[in-house]
Amino acid sequence: MAVPQLYYFTIRGFGEYIRLLFLDNGIKFEDIRYQYGGKEWEDVKKTMIFGQMPTLKYDGKEIAQTGAIMRHLARVHNLNGSNEEEATFLDMFFEGVRDVRMKYVRYIYMDEGTRDDIVNKTLPESLANLEKLFKIHSGDFIIGNKVNYADYILFEELDVYHTLDAHILDKFPALKAFWEKMWKRPNLKAYLEKRAADKFHNFIQKIKKIPEDIRYNIGGEEWPEVKKNMIFGQLPALKQNGQEIAQTGAIMHLNGSNEEEATFLDMFFEGVRDSRMKYLRFIYFDEETRENLVQKTLPEHLANFEKLFKIHSGDFIIGNKTNFADYFPQLYYFDLRGFGEYIRLLFLDNKIEFEDIRYNIGGEEWPEVKKNMIFGQMPALKHNGQEIAQTGAIMRHLARVHNLNGSNEEEATFLDMFFEGVRDSRMKYVRFIYFDEETRENLVQKTLPEHLANFEKLFKMHSGDFIIGNKTNYADYILFEELDVYHHLDSKILDKFPSLKAFWEIMWKRPNLKAYLEKRAADRVFINAIEKGLD
Repeated sequence: MAVPQLYYFTIRGFGEYIRLLFLDNGIKFEDIRYQYGGKEWEDVKKTMIFGQMPTLKYDGKEIAQTGAIMRHLARVHNLNGSNEEEATFLDMFFEGVRDVRMKYVRYIYMDEGTRDDIVNKTLPESLANLEKLFKIHSGDFIIGNKVNYADYILFEELDVYHTLDAHILDKFPALKAFWEKMWKRPNLKAYLEKRAADKFHNFIQKIKKIPEDIRYNIGGEEWPEVKKNMIFGQLPALKQNGQEIAQTGAIMHLNGSNEEEATFLDMFFEGVRDSRMKYLRFIYFDEETRENLVQKTLPEHLANFEKLFKIHSGDFIIGNKTNFADYFPQLYYFDLRGFGEYIRLLFLDNKIEFEDIRYNIGGEEWPEVKKNMIFGQMPALKHNGQEIAQTGAIMRHLARVHNLNGSNEEEATFLDMFFEGVRDSRMKYVRFIYFDEETRENLVQKTLPEHLANFEKLFKMHSGDFIIGNKTNYADYILFEELDVYHHLDSKILDKFPSLKAFWEIMWKRPNLKAYLEKRAADRVFINAIEKGLD
């Protein structure tokens, strides 16, 4: 197996999570670093998939997007938990820490808030949530006493916050103990001590080349040249064995104790689904009045369920044990499209029954509900007693459960990379909508087309109607939704990208989506929490 190559700048940043994972697990790699702003990077950037880093190259493959790289390495090196529940928990934790990271980044790069505010209010509020999550699984690490990939982002971010304030972890004993243990890890200790001695907090001031740890000066001349050969034109990147990498609901299985009970549950399940369809036709297609639904249609169904439910005495459908028919996934989000829409589209297109629980973003209910959410935010998915937060974690969980994650590790990694790439593009749009960081003209004429050009190139790597051939996978839903949003901004924005435009048109015609999409457009459902971008 060839040595993986990680491409990033000569700073810690997003690339550091990947470096720590490699080092701690004794995985040899080349740490290729470029100086940010240097001539090298400008040239190399043109060759990267998304024009950014980190990027990983090995075995002839290139993977961009930090999360995609970390989850790929986790699956390959057994750092992803021991079952679906643990994998989902790690994904949720990783995404939660990344959210906290963005608050720090906005302070560092955009001067959002004072140092006092971030140290005494913003970060402690987030750390309180992470402390609570950390305690769910007893042990030294996020999941018991074995390190997994999310431990590296957690450790790195705690270490960064510790540089801001040496006492910031004192009120969070579980996180502080974890941070101290990570510092003592045999394969990390010497590296961390040298990193600290070199004042390697945000930028490297002194560094000696580490064998197979290829680093570039963030403003040096090398990076622009290297960038040309990167899938997304970014770092970190990993190359190994000819592969280059850059940029990831439980199944209904509680089915009674015998054939009779299984048949009864199946019958009950299908009956409830019929009832659900009556409700959906009211919600999405205006097929009857609210009064008729509440006074006649639903009571007729409920009377049947009441009669059936009484057949088996107990708290649940079959006695005192829950079974699959007791559950539907519950999706919690605001009454707008936003991040929740990717999940709704996945459910609808694949005929997965779910409860679409929506809150008014300025209403009285949300502040109370927020107190009970893991990270105090939505979307959130509740199913089979499990609560999952973070859009990416929810989508990847559903992908694994419902066979929407490709057919092998290579495809799963490609989909993860594509998903994260589209999410990066989404953030450029969000900054226009909410923060006025650029003009509409610049967004439509320059920023978005640059991203769309990368997606067009990636899309063509696999022939077919969708991202991976002729079968939809979970990343297709974020791509479609974002293309539809950009089409709202400018109806001609997809004209220069024939593959993406054809995909967008095909998705609009999907049998399980068409009526929903047409009604959504007719109702002018808000894309964002404000009306900007709809005109």
